[in-house]
Amino acid sequence: MTEQIVRDAIIYVAQYDLSGSVNALALNMKAEAPEKTAMGATAKTRLPGLNDHAAEINGWWSAEAITGNPDHYLFDQMGLAFPAMSLSPTGLAGAPVFLLRPELTEYSPGAKMGDVLPFKLHAEGAGILVRGLMMLPKAARTLTGAGSAYNLGEVSSTQNLYGILHVFSKTGTPTLDVVIAIANRIATVEIHTAGSGYSEDDILTVVQSGASGGTLTVDSVGGSGEVTGVSLLTPGSGYAVASGLSTTVAPTGGSGCKITILTITDTAVITFAQKTDAGYEWKTETGPYTDVWWKAKYTIGGGSPNITFAVTAGIAAEK
Repeated sequence: MTEQIVRDAIIYVAQYDLSGSVNALALNMKAEAPEKTAMGATAKTRLPGLNDHAAEINGWWSAEAITGNPDHYLFDQMGLAFPAMSLSPTGLAGAPVFLLRPELTEYSPGAKMGDVLPFKLHAEGAGILVRGLMMLPKAARTLTGAGSAYNLGEVSSTQNLYGILHVFSKTGTPTLDVVIAIANRIATVEIHTAGSGYSEDDILTVVQSGASGGTLTVDSVGGSGEVTGVSLLTPGSGYAVASGLSTTVAPTGGSGCKITILTITDTAVITFAQKTDAGYEWKTETGPYTDVWWKAKYTIGGGSPNITFAVTAGIAAEK
């Protein structure tokens, strides 16, 4: 068991980072269980009901209209549209994070004489609550790049991929284009070792630690069943450029064929609208996607660009 001391939690609400002003955070989750007990029953019976959640955030009040002290934003948002919110115990790359779009229903600044003025923010659940990962932690960035690949999991036909882009501030005149992509897919290969006993149309699965789903079709073989030609069938995810990777084959028969991965690529699934200033976006993409490795990628352009942003993502079923 790994205990957690909470001292670096992050609270992103739309384009605002409340983390430096907050001293307490709670996320309350519950599921209703409406009773359906009928005559003759000896115990209560229930049906699965609606899920619900709410966030309670306590912090120190400030009226400065700057990121981290957004009294003006919280005041204006009471009872209005549902901002995108990301909550994490650490905010580090790859850390667990909760994604939600609650309605801000209560904002309460107040204190007695002589005390530091605090506030309480109550955010009432509206729609889905998603548990995911911090794909890109908050940072000021000036050059195009990508985050690490994370095993976020498959997206089934009953699930969605969810992503939030939080853009906090900028200098210069930047353009920011962000995608969440299936990560590290096989793009090109060559035969390293031909093996023997194979037949045309055999399916080879490329074996690499941490990767899955990369398959090749055997297009041609020699007189001893050695593989002389292959083509990419499914690119999989989580692969890296490497030489002499083992393969498995279906149907069984051949053995010894090894493959070299020459290049890998990523395939965008969620594409956020281009950002040129502070703002945010919640985006959803419907499954299925059988790949499990995902990454956030970004392209930065414009004049003297410096733009501070974070990306979170998760997978869940609408209930």
